[in-house]
Amino acid sequence: MEERKMMSLYGDMYRQGLSSRFVRQGMIGITYRLEKNKKYFIKCYAHEHQLRVLELGSSLGEMRQLIMESIGKDVIREWICSEHSPEAVAFLRERGIAAEQIDAQQIPFPDNSFDIVCCFDVMHHVADPKKMAQEMLRVSKKHFFLCESNGLSLVRKIGEMPASARAIGERSYTPGTYRSFFTSPELDWIRIHPFAFLSVPKIPKPLVPLNAFISEIGERIPLLRWQGQSLLLYGQKKVTAE
Repeated sequence: MEERKMMSLYGDMYRQGLSSRFVRQGMIGITYRLEKNKKYFIKCYAHEHQLRVLELGSSLGEMRQLIMESIGKDVIREWICSEHSPEAVAFLRERGIAAEQIDAQQIPFPDNSFDIVCCFDVMHHVADPKKMAQEMLRVSKKHFFLCESNGLSLVRKIGEMPASARAIGERSYTPGTYRSFFTSPELDWIRIHPFAFLSVPKIPKPLVPLNAFISEIGERIPLLRWQGQSLLLYGQKKVTAE
């Protein structure tokens, strides 16, 4: 019942062409949070060539657009978006973007289909995040990359309390819990870093630069930085000789 209600809420947003990130976070989600996600992705993979990427939970394709505009087709040969919501898939396809309707917990692709499997604020919404993690490992040839909600952040946990946040599946896990989702003999290594120390949802647009400035300072303070509202998780599978 809760999952159907959540799907309905997201479907309503996507039918109107509304980014779920913008609805939840306002301008800071678009001008600061997504830019941080892009920065980390590019830092990890800008040296690669001709990658085939699967993005889980693409919303309206904002991350694909930002990254492709920055590093282009020399690095990324193909980027396939996916969404559980048929409304989002329809929106993406109407704009000529390759998109599939996919449950991230049951990815309908063969093993080792993609060079990178990534998602941005998706895993904390699904019913079985460990199953999603195992699926990400299965269909990836090597890399996986996630930006997720930090369950250590007091600001984040407070933001999950309202009924409106619970209705769209807002919850978070600690770094150790996320790491446990990726327990597998196939895993070579995984790294986790906190970021977005302070990101005030729906903050007025003129105050976004000040908020971002304070957030960047907070990220540089040892121990305190683990109060960051987001986590970068990235790693790779063991590579076997073919």
